[in-house]
Formats: sequence, C-alpha cells, structure tokens
Amino acid sequence: MISPTQERSDVLKDLNAAAEVLVSSIEPRLVPRNGGNIGYAVRGARDGNGIAAISGGFTVHEGSVRCAGPAGFGADPNVSRIILTVMKFDPDIRSAGILRYSCEAFRILSEMFMESAEADPGRFPAVGSTMDWSVASVCTDGVPPVVAIRREDPETGIICIFGEEPREISSNIIILSNRII
Repeated sequence: MISPTQERSDVLKDLNAAAEVLVSSIEPRLVPRNGGNIGYAVRGARDGNGIAAISGGFTVHEGSVRCAGPAGFGADPNVSRIILTVMKFDPDIRSAGILRYSCEAFRILSEMFMESAEADPGRFPAVGSTMDWSVASVCTDGVPPVVAIRREDPETGIICIFGEEPREISSNIIILSNRII
C-alpha cells in the first residue's frame, strides 16, 4: 500500500509531466481566455486540498502556451470542484482538463469518444455553481469523457475532458490539437 505522502508526491510528478507535454503541443486556440488547466486528485479526495492543478493554469503568451506555475494542491478551485463532482459518480475518474469551448473542438471530441455531453445553459440554476451543476447534470448514467459547458458569452464556454490520469487527458488534448483546423 502506498503512503499518503508518496501518493501526493506521485500525483504532483505525474501532473507536472503531463502538463509539460501538453503545453509543448496544444493548439493555442484551445486555451480559454482566462486560462486552461489540468488537475489530478489523490484517491478518495474530499476537498480541494486533495486535488492538484497547475498554479495559475496554462495560458497563451506571444502565440505559445505555457504553464503559469508548477503543480500544487489546492491550486485551482474550479478544477477541484469539477473533479470532486465527477468523483461522486465514478471515483476512478480523478483527472480533468479544461479547454476553450468551440463547436469545432466539441465536434471533434465527440467523434473521438462517441460519448460526450453538452450541458443546457437554459437549465442552469439561479444559485450555486453552474459548473458543478453542469457536470453533475450530465453524469446521471455515468461520466462521459467530454462535457461541454456553453455560456451566453461564447468566450466563457469551456470543454471538460475527463480521465483516470493526467497523461490520458494530455494525450487526448494533443490528438484534438492535431485535428483542429
């Protein structure tokens, strides 16, 4: 059995490695205006302190994508909430990546995975986190690998990609980057 300290160290190592590969290959148009991110939870995480993400996420600077900082626990509350929500439905899905929404990216990902879901912005609750609600609303029959969360302002829509580990997320984003026109 792995110790909690070793597991946390492994999560950070795996997340940093996946992020390094990701930022060297991701299409900059896939990065949300406010930055994208990738996160990874320890087994049984119950709050944001059990979920690592890239501090400051990844952003576009002078046409190239870069990490704003290293991976750290509690580094991104949005990624943490999304992963915690997904883990309620499937505890093996412990990693998520956040990308900019576009019809083209969502179409390509839907073709890649055959299972995808789109949250209906007209049904967002008046209170609470729309991101949590959006993810939970499409997970009633299992966790789809891709969830699109569109917004009234197209610039703020996102696509969440889910998987068991960050290397899987990074690989799928790179495949998408190579297919997007």
